[in-house]
Amino acid sequence: MNKSFNLIANVGSIVENGRTLKDVMIKVAEETGEIAAVVSSLTGHTNYKKDQEELVGEIADLIIAAVDLGNLHYGADFNDMLAKKIEVKSTKWLSKYSNQKEDDKTRD
Repeated sequence: MNKSFNLIANVGSIVENGRTLKDVMIKVAEETGEIAAVVSSLTGHTNYKKDQEELVGEIADLIIAAVDLGNLHYGADFNDMLAKKIEVKSTKWLSKYSNQKEDDKTRD
C-alpha cells in the first residue's frame, strides 16, 4: 500500500495548477458524493444504474484526493505519518469491533 501512496504523492507533486487545500478538499467532497451516488444506485435508492466496478473506481478517486490533500498540507512527511496513523487506527478499530462481537455473544 505504501507504494500506492508514493505513486499518488508523485502524481500530486507534479500537478502545478496552483491548487490550495480548499481546492483539494472540494475534490475530496466531490468524490465522496460520487461514492454516495453509486451506493444509492446499488442499494436501489435511485434509478440511475451504476455497476459494481464503479464503486471501487470512486473509492480509488477518493483515496487519491485524500492522500493529495495530506501531501499538500504535510509535505514529504505525510506518507510516513499516514502509515503510522493507519496502523494505530486499524488496531483501534480491530479492538473495538472484536469487543463488539464478544459483547454480542454475551447478550445471546
